[in-house]
Amino acid sequence: MRFSFPIAVILALAACNSEPIMAPERGEVDISDFDIPGLDEGQGVEAIRTNAADGGPPHGTFKITTQYDDVFFEEVRADGTFVSKAEDGRVVETGTWRLGPGNQFCSMGGGSGATEVCFVENVDENGVWTSYDPELDEASTIERMAPQEP
Repeated sequence: MRFSFPIAVILALAACNSEPIMAPERGEVDISDFDIPGLDEGQGVEAIRTNAADGGPPHGTFKITTQYDDVFFEEVRADGTFVSKAEDGRVVETGTWRLGPGNQFCSMGGGSGATEVCFVENVDENGVWTSYDPELDEASTIERMAPQEP
Protein backbone atom coordinates (compact mmCIF):
# COMPACT_ATOMS: atom_id res chain seq x y z
CA MET A 1 0.00 0.00 0.00
CA ARG A 2 2.99 2.22 0.32
CA PHE A 3 3.12 2.80 -3.46
CA SER A 4 -0.62 3.26 -4.04
CA PHE A 5 -0.57 7.07 -3.75
CA PRO A 6 2.11 7.66 -6.47
CA ILE A 7 0.40 5.15 -8.76
CA ALA A 8 -2.96 6.83 -8.20
CA VAL A 9 -1.43 10.23 -9.07
CA ILE A 10 0.10 8.88 -12.27
CA LEU A 11 -3.19 7.25 -13.31
CA ALA A 12 -5.11 10.44 -12.55
CA LEU A 13 -2.68 12.55 -14.62
CA ALA A 14 -2.86 10.08 -17.51
CA ALA A 15 -6.66 10.23 -17.45
CA CYS A 16 -6.58 14.04 -17.80
CA ASN A 17 -5.26 13.77 -21.33
CA SER A 18 -8.34 12.43 -23.10
CA GLU A 19 -6.93 12.86 -26.63
CA PRO A 20 -4.97 9.84 -27.80
CA ILE A 21 -1.54 10.47 -29.26
CA MET A 22 -1.66 9.50 -32.91
CA ALA A 23 1.30 8.69 -35.13
CA PRO A 24 1.52 10.90 -38.20
CA GLU A 25 -0.05 9.55 -41.37
CA ARG A 26 2.32 8.37 -44.06
CA GLY A 27 3.62 11.38 -45.95
CA GLU A 28 2.84 13.87 -43.15
CA VAL A 29 6.39 14.02 -41.82
CA ASP A 30 8.31 16.99 -43.22
CA ILE A 31 11.97 16.08 -43.75
CA SER A 32 12.91 19.74 -43.20
CA ASP A 33 12.03 19.26 -39.53
CA PHE A 34 15.17 17.14 -39.16
CA ASP A 35 18.77 18.33 -39.10
CA ILE A 36 20.41 16.01 -41.60
CA PRO A 37 24.04 16.86 -42.41
CA GLY A 38 24.61 17.36 -46.13
CA LEU A 39 20.93 17.91 -46.91
CA ASP A 40 20.30 21.38 -48.29
CA GLU A 41 17.12 23.24 -47.39
CA GLY A 42 14.33 22.35 -49.76
CA GLN A 43 15.67 18.86 -50.51
CA GLY A 44 13.79 15.80 -49.42
CA VAL A 45 14.62 12.17 -48.85
CA GLU A 46 15.20 11.83 -52.59
CA ALA A 47 18.45 13.75 -52.02
CA ILE A 48 19.91 10.58 -50.48
CA ARG A 49 21.65 9.08 -53.47
CA THR A 50 21.58 5.46 -54.50
CA ASN A 51 24.77 5.44 -56.58
CA ALA A 52 28.41 6.05 -55.77
CA ALA A 53 29.88 9.46 -56.57
CA ASP A 54 31.08 8.16 -59.95
CA GLY A 55 27.52 7.19 -60.91
CA GLY A 56 28.15 3.46 -60.57
CA PRO A 57 26.73 1.13 -57.94
CA PRO A 58 27.84 1.93 -54.40
CA HIS A 59 29.29 -1.55 -53.91
CA GLY A 60 32.41 -2.97 -55.52
CA THR A 61 36.15 -2.84 -54.94
CA PHE A 62 37.82 0.54 -54.65
CA LYS A 63 41.44 1.68 -54.48
CA ILE A 64 41.83 4.43 -51.89
CA THR A 65 44.95 6.60 -51.95
CA THR A 66 45.28 8.91 -48.96
CA GLN A 67 46.82 12.37 -49.18
CA TYR A 68 49.92 10.77 -47.61
CA ASP A 69 50.12 8.22 -50.50
CA ASP A 70 49.04 5.25 -48.35
CA VAL A 71 47.02 2.82 -50.47
CA PHE A 72 44.13 0.63 -49.34
CA PHE A 73 41.70 -1.58 -51.21
CA GLU A 74 38.16 -1.53 -49.92
CA GLU A 75 35.59 -4.16 -50.79
CA VAL A 76 32.22 -2.47 -50.30
CA ARG A 77 29.59 -5.21 -50.27
CA ALA A 78 25.95 -4.95 -51.31
CA ASP A 79 24.89 -6.30 -47.89
CA GLY A 80 26.06 -3.08 -46.17
CA THR A 81 29.43 -4.37 -44.95
CA PHE A 82 32.97 -3.56 -46.03
CA VAL A 83 36.48 -4.97 -45.71
CA SER A 84 39.49 -2.66 -46.02
CA LYS A 85 42.90 -4.17 -46.84
CA ALA A 86 46.41 -2.76 -47.01
CA GLU A 87 48.42 -3.18 -50.22
CA ASP A 88 49.93 -6.41 -48.84
CA GLY A 89 46.42 -7.94 -48.47
CA ARG A 90 46.30 -7.61 -44.68
CA VAL A 91 42.82 -6.73 -43.37
CA VAL A 92 43.01 -3.38 -41.58
CA GLU A 93 39.33 -2.73 -40.92
CA THR A 94 35.87 -4.22 -41.30
CA GLY A 95 32.53 -2.58 -40.65
CA THR A 96 29.29 -1.31 -42.10
CA TRP A 97 28.46 1.42 -44.60
CA ARG A 98 25.53 3.40 -45.96
CA LEU A 99 24.96 6.26 -48.37
CA GLY A 100 24.13 9.47 -46.57
CA PRO A 101 22.26 12.55 -47.71
CA GLY A 102 23.72 14.67 -50.46
CA ASN A 103 27.10 13.34 -51.44
CA GLN A 104 28.06 11.47 -48.27
CA PHE A 105 29.40 7.96 -47.84
CA CYS A 106 29.08 6.93 -44.20
CA SER A 107 30.95 4.05 -42.60
CA MET A 108 31.49 2.64 -39.15
CA GLY A 109 34.36 0.33 -38.26
CA GLY A 110 33.60 -2.82 -36.34
CA GLY A 111 35.80 -2.10 -33.32
CA SER A 112 34.48 -1.35 -29.86
CA GLY A 113 33.64 2.30 -29.40
CA ALA A 114 33.47 2.86 -33.16
CA THR A 115 31.51 5.86 -34.38
CA GLU A 116 30.10 6.55 -37.80
CA VAL A 117 32.08 8.88 -40.06
CA CYS A 118 30.44 10.47 -43.11
CA PHE A 119 32.87 11.30 -45.90
CA VAL A 120 31.97 14.02 -48.39
CA GLU A 121 32.55 12.75 -51.93
CA ASN A 122 32.97 14.60 -55.17
CA VAL A 123 34.02 13.93 -58.75
CA ASP A 124 35.69 16.98 -60.26
CA GLU A 125 35.61 18.20 -63.88
CA ASN A 126 38.65 15.99 -64.66
CA GLY A 127 36.87 12.86 -63.38
CA VAL A 128 38.96 12.62 -60.20
CA TRP A 129 36.91 11.15 -57.36
CA THR A 130 37.81 12.50 -53.93
CA SER A 131 36.55 11.64 -50.48
CA TYR A 132 36.96 14.15 -47.65
CA ASP A 133 37.04 13.11 -43.99
CA PRO A 134 35.72 16.14 -42.04
CA GLU A 135 36.82 14.69 -38.69
CA LEU A 136 40.48 14.35 -39.73
CA ASP A 137 40.48 17.16 -42.31
CA GLU A 138 42.01 14.75 -44.83
CA ALA A 139 41.20 13.88 -48.41
CA SER A 140 41.68 10.65 -50.35
CA THR A 141 41.39 9.75 -54.01
CA ILE A 142 39.03 6.92 -54.92
CA GLU A 143 39.29 4.65 -57.97
CA ARG A 144 36.78 1.96 -58.87
CA MET A 145 38.55 -1.33 -59.60
CA ALA A 146 37.33 -3.45 -62.51
CA PRO A 147 35.54 -6.63 -61.39
CA GLN A 148 37.74 -9.73 -61.53
CA GLU A 149 36.84 -12.44 -64.03
CA PRO A 150 35.93 -15.75 -62.34
